[in-house]
Amino acid sequence: MATATDTATGADEAAAAAAAAAGNNPVILGSASFVAGAIPLALWLVGYKDFAVAGLLSNIILVAGLGLFIAAIWAINLGAGAVATVFGPFSMFWLSFALLVLGTTHGWFVSSAVEPEAAATAGAGGTIVYLITWTAAVVVLTLATLRLPLAFTALFALVALALFLVLLFNLTSDTIWATIAGYVAFGAAGIGVYVFFDAMGQATGGKALSLGNPILK
Repeated sequence: MATATDTATGADEAAAAAAAAAGNNPVILGSASFVAGAIPLALWLVGYKDFAVAGLLSNIILVAGLGLFIAAIWAINLGAGAVATVFGPFSMFWLSFALLVLGTTHGWFVSSAVEPEAAATAGAGGTIVYLITWTAAVVVLTLATLRLPLAFTALFALVALALFLVLLFNLTSDTIWATIAGYVAFGAAGIGVYVFFDAMGQATGGKALSLGNPILK
């Protein structure tokens, strides 16, 4: 027959296990890395060009991509496939974006034998294909998150919208689209900060924040 002491010990063990599970959460690293990439990208889109060289922006985003990649591996090790599926594609996006900026800036993707005007056209065309591909991919991921808490769906939706607006900017050369995309990216970063505070709060013994009800149940 269980005694009061046994019950208390069991409750303590359950609380310790819950605290350990909350602390072993790849969302902490993944959300922080996402924010670290989204904020400089948003600043760049709204016209803050003091990054000087494109290399600085690329390096910041490269680090964010690596953080998301580590978070995805962490989630895989925990058997959290859905979380890994969120962070994995985002890590690919940040890493490929850093490569795109560096590659187009330094002409890595065009042969030196190509005329400068033709090289510029090829670079612009490649950027448009890149943006179409990732806009479509993030739209699909957004739809796939409809059973997750609303914060995640909203974050994906804002990223998809920002990519679409950047695509419009590249198609029309009208900077208003880039500026709006920057503010949308700030919104995505804000949700990322909220998700980070939720995960970090739980990992340090706090209560969970509301992430919203899933659209599909």
